[in-house]
Amino acid sequence: MLLVMNSGAKIKIILLSIALCLLSVLLITKSSIAAAGVNFYLDPSSVTVAQGENVTLTAKINSDSKDVDSVDIKLTYDESFLEFVSVDSSSSAFGVGVRETGGSGSVQITRGSLPPFVKGDAVIAKITFKAKSGSGPVNTNIEFTDPSIAVSEGKTLEVGAKSGTSINLGRNDNSNNNQNTQQGSNNNPDELISTEPFTPITVVPSDPTAPKLLDLFPKKVSFKNVTISWRTNVQATSVVEYGLTKQLGFNVSARELSTNHELSFEKALTKSGQKYYYRAKSVNQEGATTSSGIRYLYTRGYTAIIAVIGKDKNNLNGSEIIIDKGSDNERKTQLNNEAQATFNDLAPGDHVISLSVNGSEITQTIFIEDSLGIETGQDVADDAYVTPQYFRIEIENKKSNLLQLALLVIGVLVIASGGGLLVWKKYKNGGLRLPSFRLKRKNNIKDVQPTIIDNPPSNAASQKNDDDLDSLLERLPGDRINKPGNVIEPNKPEEQSDDTWE
Repeated sequence: MLLVMNSGAKIKIILLSIALCLLSVLLITKSSIAAAGVNFYLDPSSVTVAQGENVTLTAKINSDSKDVDSVDIKLTYDESFLEFVSVDSSSSAFGVGVRETGGSGSVQITRGSLPPFVKGDAVIAKITFKAKSGSGPVNTNIEFTDPSIAVSEGKTLEVGAKSGTSINLGRNDNSNNNQNTQQGSNNNPDELISTEPFTPITVVPSDPTAPKLLDLFPKKVSFKNVTISWRTNVQATSVVEYGLTKQLGFNVSARELSTNHELSFEKALTKSGQKYYYRAKSVNQEGATTSSGIRYLYTRGYTAIIAVIGKDKNNLNGSEIIIDKGSDNERKTQLNNEAQATFNDLAPGDHVISLSVNGSEITQTIFIEDSLGIETGQDVADDAYVTPQYFRIEIENKKSNLLQLALLVIGVLVIASGGGLLVWKKYKNGGLRLPSFRLKRKNNIKDVQPTIIDNPPSNAASQKNDDDLDSLLERLPGDRINKPGNVIEPNKPEEQSDDTWE
């Protein structure tokens, strides 16, 4: 069957082929390119505050090398636990104020900058909240929410990570809430208490003559400074045992009798970004002892923001991601709807990230840089700002890769078939001369006598036939064909042999 194509069909085939190839290239490269964006975050990433006290957080932007001329951020908070107080923009890198509002569970700040524009890590504003009385103990979060945008030269930049603050609200001294109570602790001092690290607990001993431990919690936690606080219902001494394992191993104590107790870990023995176990103990004047179970905390460390790329973000929302799986420092969280997760208070050095995707576990090692020099003896303030460190985990989508390869192959085949049809049609219409090939035998070539055409026609009638013949011969493929009267060379030898041809 002969396929007849007009010029319009040819053009459509060529354009379709080019489009398919471009689509294939686009799909292949798209999965390996992660659009770089700006990052919003609050500093510090976690903080403990007592009821009735204020806490000030700094909203910041990290744009790397991009110029930013304006920002519009929105924060949300739980007004059951926190009360908005104020916005302070005196230290803002964006000198033009447009809007600063807060209350009813949200804060919105819009600011701009005149040239030179803001670049790199910069302060947007400081926001102050007050912990409501009667709200503790509880953990609550302040988060960035949409729309939170950054603009450069009239174009909205892509926002990467948005990292908020976790606030641990303690219980005030007048609280008699016994919700978190450890009963009979004297009988099981090695019990691991599963409550949140910053949630105050009350320890009621099985011995009625022993002191009660009230509101036991870590009052201060920084890079190398940890202070444990509690109260007793009677005068008693203070002891805190602590260590990197449940076997503890270190202790600090105070022999003075008191009802208010605060003891700090030895700074020289404390490392940043580590999980520490501890246990509190008090002895009254009669010698009766009360010990808490074993609690844990994390010293302040570095922040890592993990971004998963190469797969649809919606498919990863809620997926579990683990750091240092199987170790004492194992921590888990979930990917958000942007396929990102934040881990706070990490120690400098190597950490292993584990992520389960479609039944397969993907692991990747990341390295946390000691940018503040904490472990090399640098004097670092307890509230020093820690720049988040960003990491990517690339996931290969095998189904997508196969589809891309198939599209690429189809595009190439369509181009090849379309080109072949055009060449064949042109040849059939006589507009294409195919190259001729002459076979020559290496040896034993038998001479062939040329044929001489004698007596060529000379009259006017035959001249026209000669001209028509010349025109026809010029369109025929094969060896050179001379006009009548000349030698016509043969296309091949008269006899075949087994010799090699070239």
